[in-house]
Amino acid sequence: MASKKTLEEAADRAAALLRALAHPGRLRIVCALRDAELPAGQLARLAGLTPPALSQQAAILAAEGLLARRREARSVHYRLVGEESRAVAGLLEEIYCGGGRGLRRSPTTKREAR
Repeated sequence: MASKKTLEEAADRAAALLRALAHPGRLRIVCALRDAELPAGQLARLAGLTPPALSQQAAILAAEGLLARRREARSVHYRLVGEESRAVAGLLEEIYCGGGRGLRRSPTTKREAR
């Protein structure tokens, strides 16, 4: 059984991760980078963001340790860092983008739940 301190630390890490992902643009960035590193221009198009917005949202993800960037000549490339970020991207894809393979969406009203 986990100690109270362990649970608190895990909850704090999870809350920080969820805060970092609490923006549609950041979610799109994470999902787009699930399988590959991408140049900034291509990532901006896939995520539906302008280049300045991509830079701003990527900085938030990088501050939480989910994203890394590297410069190659005049272009910037982004990639996910660590298994945690890939696992989250995979889970999001499975639930929301599974094309029938994902989990069924929860009912939003009491009537739908019947």
